[in-house]
Amino acid sequence: MKLQGKVAVVTGASRGIALAFGCRVEDVPQVWANFGRVEKELGAIDILVNNAGIAKPKPILEVEEDQWDAQIAVNMKSVLFCAQAAAKQMIAAGRAGCIINVGPGWGSVASSGRIGYSATKAAVH
Repeated sequence: MKLQGKVAVVTGASRGIALAFGCRVEDVPQVWANFGRVEKELGAIDILVNNAGIAKPKPILEVEEDQWDAQIAVNMKSVLFCAQAAAKQMIAAGRAGCIINVGPGWGSVASSGRIGYSATKAAVH
């Protein structure tokens, strides 16, 4: 298997994962601390899957600033800072790693009830 011996981090997932770490991906210090923990316990990261995402469905005229900001933080900000933390490990270890950013179909099709989710996932695309 080509993935044997590789260290992979998948954000926003824990089901079926052998080792799970709790982390608020929108909290940059937590991201750095947890990625450091992964490196300490498992070795440098080879693969990152930015999969975390939240949706706060509301009609467009009812979206509140805190809901908008939360979606931006989890769905966009985390993609950059998780990639940054993983890439620094990959570079330091001299590895050619892989970073996969998950952007589901809602990023291509706007919906008035999911405007924040659609906009932030479009940014990931």
